[in-house]
Amino acid sequence: MRILPFIFLKSTGLWRRVSSFSKLIMIRVCFPRQVTLKRTRVARGCVFEFDASDFSLEANGLLLREHCTIRVQQNGQLVIGNNVFFNSYCSLTCLASIEIGSNCIFGEGVRIYDHDHRYGGDDLIRSQGYSKKKITIGQNCWIGSNVVILKGVTIGANSVIGAGCVLHRDVPPNSVMVNGSKPRNLNDKTEQE
Repeated sequence: MRILPFIFLKSTGLWRRVSSFSKLIMIRVCFPRQVTLKRTRVARGCVFEFDASDFSLEANGLLLREHCTIRVQQNGQLVIGNNVFFNSYCSLTCLASIEIGSNCIFGEGVRIYDHDHRYGGDDLIRSQGYSKKKITIGQNCWIGSNVVILKGVTIGANSVIGAGCVLHRDVPPNSVMVNGSKPRNLNDKTEQE
């Protein structure tokens, strides 16, 4: 993975060039919000968009591969633990709250949305606003490629989510979840090979 000498930060419509030095990136936005990324690697094409009016983010050991997007809007709250890895093309869109525990790894193309569009009646869907609910991902979770995590989901610590799952319900700690099945205990060796 190539580390570029800069990343772009979008804040209230202004694009800014942000310097980085090898493994240390420090981003400070000149508004009532602050972003500090320590021991962080950001690959080419990554976008950070912070349109929330009062936002701060601290991440230590964050690794983002190519073309990852992190958006925090409408006073959303984003918490990312230490040593979290996002593979290429991951996307987080936060309007309410997303909390990710330390030592989590995310496969390619993971999407995390803490909101849905409201719909009903005769109004245009895009003008009806959003329904929002917090997402929590515990420590030491492995989220497989192309997983979609929807609003209100809590994934317990030490869980594994199989590729392609669409999560709209909670997953207990120490569980394995694959499409079309209920979560099973991670320590259950009967189906492991």
